Amino acid sequence: MKKVLIVMIVVLTFVFINGAFVNNTHQQVLLNGTYFFHVQNQPEIQLSLEANNKNMALSPTGRLYIKSPSLQFMPVDFLSTERPIIPLESKTSLLFKSTKPADTMSFQLMSSGNQHDTLDQLLGHLKRGMNTIRGHLEWFEQNDSDIHGHLYVDFEIAWDVEPTLTFLDSPYFPGNIAIIQVNHLPEDTPIALETNLPHRSVSSFYLNSHYFFIPINIWAEPDHYWVSFIYEDPLNGKTQTITDEIIIESRDWVKQYLYIDEQVYATTNSDEAYREFRARAQEARNTSHPQPLWEGLFIMPVKDDYVLTTDYGEIRYVNDAITSSRHSGLDLAAPTGTPIYSGNHGYIVLSEYLILTGNTIIIDHGAGLFTSYYHLDTLSVSVGDFVNKGDFVGTMGSTGFSTGPHLHWSMSIYNDYINTWQVLESSLIQ
Repeated sequence: MKKVLIVMIVVLTFVFINGAFVNNTHQQVLLNGTYFFHVQNQPEIQLSLEANNKNMALSPTGRLYIKSPSLQFMPVDFLSTERPIIPLESKTSLLFKSTKPADTMSFQLMSSGNQHDTLDQLLGHLKRGMNTIRGHLEWFEQNDSDIHGHLYVDFEIAWDVEPTLTFLDSPYFPGNIAIIQVNHLPEDTPIALETNLPHRSVSSFYLNSHYFFIPINIWAEPDHYWVSFIYEDPLNGKTQTITDEIIIESRDWVKQYLYIDEQVYATTNSDEAYREFRARAQEARNTSHPQPLWEGLFIMPVKDDYVLTTDYGEIRYVNDAITSSRHSGLDLAAPTGTPIYSGNHGYIVLSEYLILTGNTIIIDHGAGLFTSYYHLDTLSVSVGDFVNKGDFVGTMGSTGFSTGPHLHWSMSIYNDYINTWQVLESSLIQ
């Protein structure tokens, strides 16, 4: 009897323990710390960052399923709210460590949303000041695995990198766009430009870096000039200035002598015509989409055979009298009715007849960059239309102040005409 009682006690004890353990495997365990989980014969798993030869422990969020001694997976939730700050100099390497390597790992720069496979890739996109990073680790569910699930780690990098200037698409000539890239500053950093470079309007926008487009006055003398950018340092709040030199090279301009019927000259080159042009065409170019809409190089708007009759910047004499301005674009001559196409993506902001420029189309390509199409025979687009590079917009004609069928095609930063060839030979931004 005593033996039977002992056996029953042993059996009941085993059933109770086993039942309690099985029940525990289905309970959710909440952890908040560096170490994931620890079971018999399994090492602790730890996440850390190594910077400047120092290790910093990271606390994750997310859920893992970890195999218990009974070979069942137990869910473990991590609810860390810690976001450590890691000071980093511009050339310091940063190493992410996990004592149990994940099957996949990526890092996201929260300000831009861009994801990178390694921290080395991400470092090239950091900005001066605080950068919030989210790391994502995943362990796949496999037959021989003892862990699977997702974890996230958030941390901040205090990036002590000096802002720099990059001059794109140089050398520069009168009439070109001086393109300056200000590197390493966050998007929300206010930046003021000061320069002695002859110019009027300036276009600025942010696209992974701060860009400034300065249309150099076509009358600018070849010389050494300077540009300064004043900003509030995102690390310490102090006002800082970056200054560099910009060189304008010399170039020769062609002279052109043009003869126009006096009656045509009087009716299309009048004060009324210029008032209308300012009210309609220039007004249409006063406001631009804030971000670049164009992609890559611009294309010529005439695909058929044409003759370049007047180049950008030519000094023009009309009926033997010198004009007060340089030629603002390219004159491309071909028969009336020749198809005309959009030079790049953008919105139609003007499509109508004007006394001076005849049937006129203006396209806003964003970030202050416009193309204008003058003297058309027919118009095939309306204000508000979005056109892609190479879309048909109208046909060539000789309307307005014109001596024969041709397209006057010009580029401008707002209302400052710039060298048309620059957008045909350069994509402008990196």
